[in-house]
Amino acid sequence: MKRHHHRQAYQASIDADILSSIQEWGYSAENLTQLANVLLSASADPRRHPLAYRLFEVAHQAGSDDAGYYWASMVLQNTAPPSPSGDQKGRAQQAVTLYQELSAAGNARGSVGVARLLLQRVQRGQVEKAQWPSLIEEAVKLYERAGEKGLPEAWYDLATLFQESRFNPPDQQRARGYLQKGAELGHSGCLFALGMDHLLDNDAGNKADAFQYFKQAADQGDAQSMFQVGSFYFLDRDRMAHHPDVTGGDKTMKQAHRDTFGVDANDVEARFWLEQSAQSDYPPSILQLATLLGQHRALDPGAQADKGLRPIDKDQADQLSYALLAKLLAILKTSGNLPSLPSQKGQWSNSQFNGLIPQAQAMYEKLEKKLGESKEADA
Repeated sequence: MKRHHHRQAYQASIDADILSSIQEWGYSAENLTQLANVLLSASADPRRHPLAYRLFEVAHQAGSDDAGYYWASMVLQNTAPPSPSGDQKGRAQQAVTLYQELSAAGNARGSVGVARLLLQRVQRGQVEKAQWPSLIEEAVKLYERAGEKGLPEAWYDLATLFQESRFNPPDQQRARGYLQKGAELGHSGCLFALGMDHLLDNDAGNKADAFQYFKQAADQGDAQSMFQVGSFYFLDRDRMAHHPDVTGGDKTMKQAHRDTFGVDANDVEARFWLEQSAQSDYPPSILQLATLLGQHRALDPGAQADKGLRPIDKDQADQLSYALLAKLLAILKTSGNLPSLPSQKGQWSNSQFNGLIPQAQAMYEKLEKKLGESKEADA
């Protein structure tokens, strides 16, 4: 016990040092909170968790309510280091209480935290079915309060609740309204979902609107939206060759592409966005990029070299395409494999893309043969 108190006193003196240094440098508790979040999202090193946890703790002591929310979230999501006192249950209760206190004080993140806990109780079967509607209504009110305060993920969570919940009657119109509100605040998940709505709705959908939604989310680094932007620019020669206006001789493939997607086909733009998306290991992007390079397209970025695209020759394109396909097959054949960027985790499961395996396998084998033959010819 004495050792525990000694550790607490030592920790308190370290905390005081951190806070005085921050003030001295002209930073605030909110800056400390931002630093901890960057640490969590930009690194995959397991040591980041205890560091971020302590930073949130210190920032919360210094007056950042949001830091309190993140601290409590780490406790409840089991990403916090073990409790020094060994009382995990007590600390979890402390985290729940903190959510409730933050929510009662009008903190938007605290309200979202309480709403998520309420829905979790429903999902885990911890409440009678007769209580579902009242708990869901309470969660909706908390989410709406957080959304009105400008927290975009509250609108995204609400849209999800009314789109596909087993615990709530679906209401697509209401869900779309929530997505709209989140999109107005620039939430990439809401923008992507609205883009998909327009893309898949053959009657009322608008391709130009879909592109704008995807582009806005892609500019924020959303991998799925980057893939969609790349696809809008990607000229699918096989598909366009069968377009009725092309087979009838009225239009070129590029004209038919513009009619279909509302934007001009542009191989270099396609390569740029697909490369960006493929960095997050998003399976469709890897396949599309391998296809583009395998067809020896966009090898010279020309005027767009300033975007960081390097010129490559045909041999390099084949090798790159081959490496991409090998990576894709490894990802898809490893069950439970997650995207590499923490910010993208949870947005998709790689198993949903298992249908890409036959095409990727065929392309891989074809390239393997081609590269083998060119090696023999060189020898």
